[in-house]
Amino acid sequence: PHRQGECAELIRKLYSRELPHPGGEVFYLFVCKVVMGFWLRMQNSSQQSHVFHPQTRRELKAIDGISPPTPHHSVHVCLPHHFQEFVVFHGDQVYAEYLLAFKRTR
Repeated sequence: PHRQGECAELIRKLYSRELPHPGGEVFYLFVCKVVMGFWLRMQNSSQQSHVFHPQTRRELKAIDGISPPTPHHSVHVCLPHHFQEFVVFHGDQVYAEYLLAFKRTR
């Protein structure tokens, strides 16, 4: 849950007299550019233990054939009956390009 003051601040920054808030419930979505680098694909949940570095489990496993050992940069998760997910582990790989505001009609 958000605090009322945070919403008021966001609305003040996003809207003006020329572009007023449309009223009602508005949803927001960031559209981001993401650097995937060398990525791993995870197609079932049993692969989860094979994508992380075996000792630290804080980074992804090393890229095969690279010296010095360098961890993969991201994971493409495509499990059956789920949305595809693209997971990065470092914020410097993500650039928020747009903030979309939308209303649901149904």
